[in-house]
Amino acid sequence: MATQTQEIKNMRLISHHDLNGYGNLGEGIALHQTPDGRRIFYMAHVGPPKDVTSVDVTDIANPKL
Repeated sequence: MATQTQEIKNMRLISHHDLNGYGNLGEGIALHQTPDGRRIFYMAHVGPPKDVTSVDVTDIANPKL
């Protein structure tokens, strides 16, 4: 099955992470800045096997799981 690309105006994709296949996110998200300046993005999942995923987005062009 082919993937379609949608056109979005006035927006630019900076980065992407597939979350190692666990993209079934729920409604909970949070961004936290640590005292040393790092930014951690927390995402709640809909259900098992993952409950919460944390991604270091300090370098937004290169997110780290």
